Amino acid sequence: MGDMGCRETKRELERYVDGECLKELTVEVEAHLAGCTDCHDHAEFKRHMKLLIATKCGGEALPEGLAERIRERIRSANP
Repeated sequence: MGDMGCRETKRELERYVDGECLKELTVEVEAHLAGCTDCHDHAEFKRHMKLLIATKCGGEALPEGLAERIRERIRSANP
């Protein structure tokens, strides 16, 4: 992949913050974040937002039947 620019880095931030990037991609994203304040701030915002959502929304059970209704909606959606 080589030196990553802002566009490539921001495209991978979701997976990076979730810890889902392969090691090589993680290294490249981290190298870019170390030298780019804008992308670094964007990644930190995503981390804090993810933590806030987990804190505020974690532990609550889904309303009965919601998960199945979502699955059914996904199955019936047009590709």
